[in-house]
Amino acid sequence: MLAGVPAICLAIDSRTLELCQKMHIPHINCIDTEVDIPENNIDLLKQFFIKHFKFDIQKFEKHRELMKNYYIEAIRKNEI
Repeated sequence: MLAGVPAICLAIDSRTLELCQKMHIPHINCIDTEVDIPENNIDLLKQFFIKHFKFDIQKFEKHRELMKNYYIEAIRKNEI
């Protein structure tokens, strides 16, 4: 994502979903969303992603910067 390559996580369990939500990683909640797309049907796959995919790049970048600063401070504080 940071290198300009589109990416999305399919959150299939609560741990993955929580990580995606906390880190603002683009994802589709496959726990609450039925994913029934026939293999090799690119048109249905596109429709599914358009319907269920939401991503706020500003929110992602802002949170990433906050987490970076948090970890830098923790490393300094603990003299690692």
